[in-house]
Amino acid sequence: YLFTYMDASSERPSMAEILDDYWQLLPRYQGVSVEQLDFKRVLYGMFPTYRASPIQSTFSRILQVGDSSGIQSPLSFGGFGSLTRHLLRINNALLEALEGDLLSAADLRLINAYQPNLSACWMFQRAMSVPVGRDPDGELVIGTLSNSFSAMERLGDEVMRPFLQDVLQFGPLLQTLLLAAVQDPLTPFKIVPHVGVQA
Repeated sequence: YLFTYMDASSERPSMAEILDDYWQLLPRYQGVSVEQLDFKRVLYGMFPTYRASPIQSTFSRILQVGDSSGIQSPLSFGGFGSLTRHLLRINNALLEALEGDLLSAADLRLINAYQPNLSACWMFQRAMSVPVGRDPDGELVIGTLSNSFSAMERLGDEVMRPFLQDVLQFGPLLQTLLLAAVQDPLTPFKIVPHVGVQA
């Protein structure tokens, strides 16, 4: 599969152009020509994510859930996984809101409150994106990913699993960043100019 992270800037390639790139790159990914592949189906789409998320309720008695709520991670392509991780919490909060007739927009905003782990996910997403007008530095992105995953693998399942489930925790995140910096001390100096200070 092929994936990309990008914003909705009009200067970005269109979805059709990205699919065309996929077909051109597919033989390199698969190690065979396109003619040798037996296609069963083509799945293609995009997952919009919202940096200012979760999206807050603006109307009384209406609560967004799943992708429409913005409870999603830019790392795991959409909100289904995030929804399932938050389902019990949302269910219990919604039951309390219904029982207490707390259904105003202000009350419902408390159900989908700010989640700091999503901000951390955006930092990683930004590191894997190419700003408009810049040429991609594939080695920076691949090197950062390899270094980060190597650090998490060395730190064990209790660090790797939460990250893969978009459950970013301060302790494991700090351990990963410190070990990644030890493995490649220049990483911060490479990433900060790429991400920018306003990330």
